[in-house]
Formats: sequence, C-alpha cells, structure tokens
Amino acid sequence: MSPPIREIGIEPAQAGPFSASDFDCTTFWEAPIGQTWYLVYAGGIPENPASPEDGVESAVALFTQGSNLNDAPAFQGFYEAPSAMGKLTITAATGESLTLQDEGGHFLTFNVVTHTYPLG
Repeated sequence: MSPPIREIGIEPAQAGPFSASDFDCTTFWEAPIGQTWYLVYAGGIPENPASPEDGVESAVALFTQGSNLNDAPAFQGFYEAPSAMGKLTITAATGESLTLQDEGGHFLTFNVVTHTYPLG
C-alpha cells in the first residue's frame, strides 16, 4: 500500500480531526517548512458548544508532523485571534505566514512557526 500523497496549499474544510463542538473549520492549509510539516485549520471555537448559533472565538488549530506520514500529527493548540470577528478563513500563504480573513472582512496574519499573530 502506498502512502498518502501530501497536497501543499489551501483547501476548503468542513471538519478537522476534532468535533465541530470543539472547533468549526472553514479552511485547511499544509506545507513543509524545513523538515516539519505544518497543518493549520482556520475557523473558530464555539462560545457555547451546545448552541453553535451563539457565535465563535476566531482561531486557528495548529498541528505539526515530521516527514514520515505514518507518524501522527502533534496538536500544538488552538490560537485565538486578537480583534477578529467570527470564523477565520485562510486566504493566502507565504513562507511561514498565513493571511486570514474574518467574517467582518478584516485581514490578519498568523505565523505558523512562532504561533503568533504579528501586529502590522
């Protein structure tokens, strides 16, 4: 059996490796930086898992993985976005930076290596 093929880039995502009550996904991005693969789901953390209509905290979910696809990705955490409204969507990727857009049309950047939202 041949290993799965990795797809570098941004894709729509309806779900991630977690329950929708934990994280509501919009898009997914994966790419290697050095020897590490970064896997990022954009969306939001439901404010009230019992009532999804109550809204979400804008966030990304970050995983890292070595080059061996047989190794499970390591969950790094959920990273809430400062001053964002609603679910986030990944719109572009350059090097280690992702450009995200919130539901209000505002853009922000997330650095996948430092796990931060640099100001700028």
